[in-house]
Amino acid sequence: MQDDTQAFYWYKKAAEQGKEWAQCEMADTFHAGSCGVAKSNAEAAQWYQKSANQGFRRAQYNLGVHYKRGWGVAQNYSEAAQWFRKAADQGLALAQSCLGWLYSEGLGIEENDFEAARWYRQAAEQGLSSAQRNMGASFEQGLGVAQNDEEAVRWYRKAAGQGHAAAQQLLDDMCMQGRGMGKRNA
Repeated sequence: MQDDTQAFYWYKKAAEQGKEWAQCEMADTFHAGSCGVAKSNAEAAQWYQKSANQGFRRAQYNLGVHYKRGWGVAQNYSEAAQWFRKAADQGLALAQSCLGWLYSEGLGIEENDFEAARWYRQAAEQGLSSAQRNMGASFEQGLGVAQNDEEAVRWYRKAAGQGHAAAQQLLDDMCMQGRGMGKRNA
């Protein structure tokens, strides 16, 4: 059985020595309120900041989430977008999808459906079901890409196959309308 107090001690020791992975673990610990420490999003944000400043992509993403939601920091979509972009540029699918969402909503950055679809696609191609659902919606509605029901169905199927409930419903809706199914044999 793992001794959480002991784990926290060693994470803290490594974090204080500047180890970015340990700083991120400290942040996770405070965010969750695990290892015998009280939950503190403010403390988590401070540790994520230290780790993110060293280029640790998971910390950059999590710091972006804290700014997006206002957890332990003032809500700031522009700051969230900056941190999501840093992690997204390093290939983190969750950050790519979040950045796509900010572009689609025009939160913290100028609304741009083309950029939204570009970031959704990068995350979707890595298998992230929420991004696959968003790619389906982009194709269904022609947002940032040419409207294409077949492509919408293709992306909805990928997400639905992973159990994404909203994608399953959207796929069902398109099937019921006979959209995106291609030509059928008579």
